[in-house]
Amino acid sequence: MGLRGASRLGHADFRKSFELECEAIKRARLDAKNIELVVPFVRTFSEAATVIDLLAEQGLCRGADGLKVSMMCSVPANALLAETFLQYFDGFVIDIEQLAQFTLGLDIDNTSLHYMPDAQNDALLQLVKMLLNAVESSHKPCLVYSRFIEDAPRLRAWLQDQGVSQVIS
Repeated sequence: MGLRGASRLGHADFRKSFELECEAIKRARLDAKNIELVVPFVRTFSEAATVIDLLAEQGLCRGADGLKVSMMCSVPANALLAETFLQYFDGFVIDIEQLAQFTLGLDIDNTSLHYMPDAQNDALLQLVKMLLNAVESSHKPCLVYSRFIEDAPRLRAWLQDQGVSQVIS
C-alpha cells in the first residue's frame, strides 16, 4: 500500500510537489470558487489533522472562502470510525472498489485473483451502511464512487434502498 494519500501529502520527500499542487488549486479557485478538495487514503486521525493543517499552511483553509475538504473513504477504518473522521472533514466520498479491496484483503494487480473483487460482498455493504449512517447523523454530504457500478446490480439496488440516488462512475 505504501506511501499514498494523506501520508504522501505530509511526507518531507513530497513537500515541493504538495506545495505545487496547492498553488494550482489556489489559482483554479480564483476562477471557480466551487472547487472542493478530496483527500484520499486517510488512515488515522493524526493523518487527518496533519493534512488539514498542511492545507491551511498553504493557504487552503477549510471553510475559508467556502472551501470544503472531504475525505475519500477507502479503508475499513474510515467506516468503523466515520463519526470521528467527520470532525476533520466536510463530507465523504466512498470509493467502493478501494474499500472492497482493503475490506477483502485483495491485491488488485494479481490477475490470478481477478474473480475475487466483489463490490457486492456483505462485509463491504455493512461498512458502507456504517458510513451512510454516520453521514446522515452528521448532516454532511456523501458521494458514492464506483468504476464498475453497471456490473454490480445487487450493489446498485442495495444503494438505492439506502437512499443513494446517484453513483459517480
